[in-house]
Amino acid sequence: VAAWRSDWGLGESGVNVYDTSYFSGGFSSLGSSDAVFLYDASDAFVTSATYPSHTDGFSNEWAADGTFLGSSVVGENGAYQSVNTSPDVGSPGYALEKEPCSSSGRMLYWTDKDSAKIQRMNLDSGCIEDILTSADGLVEPRGLAIDIAAEKMYWTDGQNRVIHRSELDGCGKVELVTGLSFPADMAIDTDSGKIYFADTGLSRIRRVNLDGSGPIEDIVTGVGQPYYIELDLTNSRIYWGDLQNTVIHRANLDGTGAEDFITGLNYVRDMRLDLTAGKIYWGDRGSSKIQRANLDGTGGIEDLYGPADGLDRPHGLLLDTAAGKIYWTDTVTSAVHRGNMDGSGAVEDLATGLNGPWALAMVTVTTVKYVDADATGDNNGATWDDAFNYLQDALSAARLGDEIWVAQGIYKPDRDTDNPAGTGSREATFRLKSGVRVKAGYAGYGEADPDERDIARFETILSGDLSGNDAEVGDPCDLLNETSRSENSYHVVGGSDVDETAVFDGFTITAGNANGTMDDYSNAGGGMFNNGHDSPCNPTVTRCKFVGNSAGELGGAMFNYGHGDGESNPTVTDCAFIGNASGYEGGGICNWEADGVVTNCTFTDNFAGSSGAGIDNIGSSPLVKRCTFTNNSASYGGGGMWNYDFESVPEVIECVFSGNSADEGGAILNHSNSIPTFIGCKFIGNSADSDGGAICNIYSSSPTLTNCLFTGNSAGARGGAVYGDRNSDSIFTNCTLSRNSAQDAGGGISSHFDTYPLLTNCILWGNHDSGGEDESAQIDGGVVTVAYSCIQGLLTFIGNNNTPADPLFRDDDGPDNIVGTSDDDLRLMQASPCIDHGNNAAIPAGVVTDLDGRPRSIDGDCNYRYTVDMGAYEFSFAYIGDFDYECDVDFADFAILAQAWLTEHGDAQWNPVCDIGIPNDSAVNMLDLEEFVENWLADIY
Repeated sequence: VAAWRSDWGLGESGVNVYDTSYFSGGFSSLGSSDAVFLYDASDAFVTSATYPSHTDGFSNEWAADGTFLGSSVVGENGAYQSVNTSPDVGSPGYALEKEPCSSSGRMLYWTDKDSAKIQRMNLDSGCIEDILTSADGLVEPRGLAIDIAAEKMYWTDGQNRVIHRSELDGCGKVELVTGLSFPADMAIDTDSGKIYFADTGLSRIRRVNLDGSGPIEDIVTGVGQPYYIELDLTNSRIYWGDLQNTVIHRANLDGTGAEDFITGLNYVRDMRLDLTAGKIYWGDRGSSKIQRANLDGTGGIEDLYGPADGLDRPHGLLLDTAAGKIYWTDTVTSAVHRGNMDGSGAVEDLATGLNGPWALAMVTVTTVKYVDADATGDNNGATWDDAFNYLQDALSAARLGDEIWVAQGIYKPDRDTDNPAGTGSREATFRLKSGVRVKAGYAGYGEADPDERDIARFETILSGDLSGNDAEVGDPCDLLNETSRSENSYHVVGGSDVDETAVFDGFTITAGNANGTMDDYSNAGGGMFNNGHDSPCNPTVTRCKFVGNSAGELGGAMFNYGHGDGESNPTVTDCAFIGNASGYEGGGICNWEADGVVTNCTFTDNFAGSSGAGIDNIGSSPLVKRCTFTNNSASYGGGGMWNYDFESVPEVIECVFSGNSADEGGAILNHSNSIPTFIGCKFIGNSADSDGGAICNIYSSSPTLTNCLFTGNSAGARGGAVYGDRNSDSIFTNCTLSRNSAQDAGGGISSHFDTYPLLTNCILWGNHDSGGEDESAQIDGGVVTVAYSCIQGLLTFIGNNNTPADPLFRDDDGPDNIVGTSDDDLRLMQASPCIDHGNNAAIPAGVVTDLDGRPRSIDGDCNYRYTVDMGAYEFSFAYIGDFDYECDVDFADFAILAQAWLTEHGDAQWNPVCDIGIPNDSAVNMLDLEEFVENWLADIY
């Protein structure tokens, strides 16, 4: 190119560009002051250049692919002899076809009403292209909407008075609705199959079927000149602004309930809703501002951007909540702009030199990047044959909306194309990215079906063992002093400034060793460190295993750190934490001011030198649901979980704690004003060296426990199941505590030092302490209130609808005759005095099922009164097999059993009601059918 400029005397200033009207005619006699014009494949003008005289030689030529062809030759490739300055030869060269923009990643679409175009921009590459133009029949495109799932684009044309539809690339354009007045804007409801549009000329907001069929319905009429509209499908509302007035209006989707929502504005244009944050955003053309307000009407109007930021006439608006960005068009600056949704930072000019940019829409297209350590192709990530060999290369190349598929094998964070042998840097980590989903467990290169995914069979391991010399350990606590791990990664996986769209799915994460210092947090989160110190860090982690990771202080497997202006609230689902260790707190997970969600996870054989071997919550309130904590151990407290600080208010729902151990609180230690909630949890066979075999509550920690089961737990001192002291006032509702033991006092519950526990609808039976199984062995010490409960050896708590009668459990030590194992069955038999003898008013709001997931109040004695039972389980049948609770066993019940036949927990047709065999095995099979047949045609009448 430099030689070409030099040969034609153009210097370094570049070519001169002219409008198409500057020059016309052929290329013959090309020479001084003549010009060359360049057109793209659609015959649209791209650029032109005029040339000064040339006297010293011939021009140079290039082929379309950029290959240099030497000097121009008359008659070849369109070259002509110049008649003005002989012997010059001029060559117009080839018409270059403009490459279309890549449609992967984020694509921003807009209408340009003055240029009669619909255009789009690849936000990752900056490439802009025309999708449809006046050559396609566009006259004045305005409103724009995209159906991402169907890959369809809809738009209104004000002058044509039509609503159109096409593919996302502009192909297949059709007219859906014709003969309108002036369709200014539109929105679509794909679930209901409707197009809503503002017909400004008729003063109406209307709707029609998504395919254009059927009659047009008038939703709101007589509303001035509706100009822009927005749908709130969650709350069934439509919002609109008027061409001339100063109000944002809204109504129900059926047109009822119309109201002036926000007043006192200046010529409102487009508006958008952020329902998660409860905000509405809009452009105000009259005041040249982007503004927002709360949807609940509080807080007034907030200016985000204005004239000082270069705004003049903002029109179209778009929110990208995942990236925290707001986009708008401006018809005076003739550009598309972008800023932060909170109004901070400078305004970016994305697309300039437009004419009348109007409405905006966005599409995120997923591109897969492949990773396989064995691939031998180009290693550019495009296919399995050409897969990246290193995960770090794929993470570096990934953009918002991409997926990374990783084949079976071992990947280490210090390795990439530039460092195939590794750098040995302990700071190296696999860093998460917002908008990028990283998925493991593929068969990969060379396999019959490389896309086959099975995370167990095609295990994908992220290993912090940089030198490959880790020695095996028999006890997780030995990880903390194993010298072969001294060079391992501090954090195998790490993240900061990411949201929930940063996804890690299906990996085994192992051999992280965070044994550094607290100064840089290299002593926390050996497997994964989610750093939310100054910015949000809220990734999604699913179906991962954390095995054999360690930390000197906090979070052997995972440390979630929220502090200062940041937050760390990850969502952790279907994960396993096995054999991890920390020197201080949180062998599995340590949450420090981090309120995340942990669902369907297992914590097994983890160790903490102090507290919370499974999960440690310091000033944190996560939701922990359907998790199991098995055989975890802590030197001090909380073998399964430790909750510390008055800001620690976790919700623990449907979790199982078994075989965990600690000095205090074998399963749970609640410390210093923590107020957790436990619903539907089982505590089986946990142990404490001193107090609280299952739960220990100290220093004003007051949990609420509903539908919980405690059996086979033991304490070396007090509180075989639960211990509380120093103003720790627990609330027990519909809990069953049976066959727990304490060497000193209170085999069931022990309370001391100004504690005031409250028990309602509970059963305490067969608990044992040094005095036997009398009342004090069930409940010892404290100022206790007991009502509607079954207490063995009842003496002090006579009255308040309490009973000393045997609750008649089905099999309290199970078929194996061992207390504290999973086959123990504490459900009630038919003659139990606990059936229908509880207090409905005591059931906490929102609790509608029992520990089995059956309705919490069933008419178990068939007296037509639905009264809750005592204990964690509701007696569900007047006869076993009465699945519809109609007090008989007939063909209606058989139909329910048949529908669930041969299903297991997790299957689509699984029904826990049908799991009636002894023992319950989370499957509907012959055991259940045999029990059903025993009661066939049973009828109390």
